[in-house]
Amino acid sequence: METRAALAEWDGERAHTGGWPVGTTTAEIRVPVTVLPGDYEVVFDLVDENVTWMEWLGVRTARRRVVVEP
Repeated sequence: METRAALAEWDGERAHTGGWPVGTTTAEIRVPVTVLPGDYEVVFDLVDENVTWMEWLGVRTARRRVVVEP
């Protein structure tokens, strides 16, 4: 059986993290679903706006598997 991967790129809203506590914190993330039903991996990265994405500097991204249903 062949495994197929779908890629959907969404560079959307920003959550301003100024004032968040240092260390680990919990946040609720809402992402609009604009893709076909299927299995996906959502990847969250931090950005220093107009400078760089943190992943490019070696910071580990948060990844979560999601299932989009019709």
